[in-house]
Amino acid sequence: MPETHEILIVGAGLSGLSTAHFLHTSAPDLDILILEQDGRPGGAVRSFRENGYLAEWGPHGFLDNNPASRALLSETGLDRIAQKAPLGSFVRYVCHGGKLVQLPQKPQALLATPLLSPLGKLRLLGDLFKKPRSAEQSVGQWAAYRFGSEILPLVDAAITGTFAGDYERISIDAVMPGVRALEKEA
Repeated sequence: MPETHEILIVGAGLSGLSTAHFLHTSAPDLDILILEQDGRPGGAVRSFRENGYLAEWGPHGFLDNNPASRALLSETGLDRIAQKAPLGSFVRYVCHGGKLVQLPQKPQALLATPLLSPLGKLRLLGDLFKKPRSAEQSVGQWAAYRFGSEILPLVDAAITGTFAGDYERISIDAVMPGVRALEKEA
């Protein structure tokens, strides 16, 4: 007789595991099966050691300004091992031309970075004259429209490091509602 379950969750990444947690919390008697193609849970989140260094793959943190996120950490016991990083020392690097280059942390730093060409930097200034689009957009679509396609590798690095997701599939309204609100006010 085939195995049956009331709920089937495909993927044991953050979304799949969170979904299972919330379903189990709201209905403890539900029969839930989680399927994962990799040999471990966690999706894009993983740690590995190389040459004596611990490296993290996937998102390196999350914004704890959301009560639901803090509650999830607490309910799963992860709050006991989570480490709060000081925002002032949060620096990201990308490999560019065979060298590590710091990602700009402030808008004005974009004008001095070697990660963008002079034309790419000029294109950033064009944002001042762009009218906001009202339609739903991915982070990538929004960034390309506002700042040009040359900025997309930087956007990819920032989104991957924060959300472990594809910047072409993540909604700008979902992850950066404040940015969209400012855009509409301008």
